Amino acid sequence: MNRGKSIGRPGRPVEGIFERVKNIFGVTAGQKSVNLKLVMPSGDDVSGDRKMLERVLDNLVGNAIKFTPSGGTITVTALREHKRTIFSVSDTGRGIPKERSPHLRQVPAGPARRRSAGYGLGLAVVKFIVEAHKGEIRLESEVEKGSTFTFWITDQPVTAKPKPSARRTHPESPKGPSLLGLLGNPKMSLKLMSL
Repeated sequence: MNRGKSIGRPGRPVEGIFERVKNIFGVTAGQKSVNLKLVMPSGDDVSGDRKMLERVLDNLVGNAIKFTPSGGTITVTALREHKRTIFSVSDTGRGIPKERSPHLRQVPAGPARRRSAGYGLGLAVVKFIVEAHKGEIRLESEVEKGSTFTFWITDQPVTAKPKPSARRTHPESPKGPSLLGLLGNPKMSLKLMSL
């Protein structure tokens, strides 16, 4: 359950997000002879920070390609249901052993993330972003048959931009870095796509 702040943004077309997935990963999947399928309803929008949602899909699709052998299939879907958008990334890869699966269902953090078959920090960031959007992420996996990551984003009201104040000169909260500031950390950004 999310305990952080939610992110309110105007609706973003799902087609645009999926088109980016196709442009970035289509060639890589083709080079591995992996079939990348995108399934989505037309004309639907998803509320949230587009760049952060792209990070989530980049990580999940990137890992799916990494662990799916030649001749396999990766299916990325999106659908609207009860004021939320549900995404899933399924692959026909090697799957995740049961002894590691519980760690991944919780999306590992700390030392546990380094024992999780190469998913590591990327999934910790994915979980962080999804929960910031008042959503959740789930995993289903079977060895030698594949894995499915499913996450959903709850519709959020658009947050009005605060009026400029002469008393505040720094956009960050005094309590700590913002979500964008945290994910903008160069070290985190470099690790995200390498794990």
